[in-house]
Amino acid sequence: QALGDGGDYTSSAYTTARAVKISESVQLDAPVSPRETVAETSISVAWDAVANASGYRLLWKNKADSAYSRVVFDATTTSYELTGLDNGATYYWKVQALGDGGAFLSSAYTTARSVETTSASFAAFDLDSELFDNLDEEDLDLLALEVAGMLLASGRRLF
Repeated sequence: QALGDGGDYTSSAYTTARAVKISESVQLDAPVSPRETVAETSISVAWDAVANASGYRLLWKNKADSAYSRVVFDATTTSYELTGLDNGATYYWKVQALGDGGAFLSSAYTTARSVETTSASFAAFDLDSELFDNLDEEDLDLLALEVAGMLLASGRRLF
């Protein structure tokens, strides 16, 4: 209703009221329980599903890189294997639940996780073992060379 001034102008009739529905979008929770399984040149990452997520965005990078690489998944995918990585290198990864652009907004990213691919490994042995009792000097020399080679290949130092 428009109100008059009490003089020359009188109040108008009421108009029909309209109901307007205002809907708010809800931000999704970040994925929980991020975890990884590490190998020499790969890292398998996983996280728990988030209700109402339309998908997930995974970011990862080598410690030396400044920019993250990314991959996007549908809502049914909650794990991924990063392959072709550098042996013994440190990588960072984080994941985000994606909203639908309407009722649900994308979550924040999980806290970036730091993980190092495993270095080449070799079997440990006990020098006091009976295994060495029957080896002659030449066999021990060959064994020492092989162990030294494994240490060198793994980037580890004996001392």
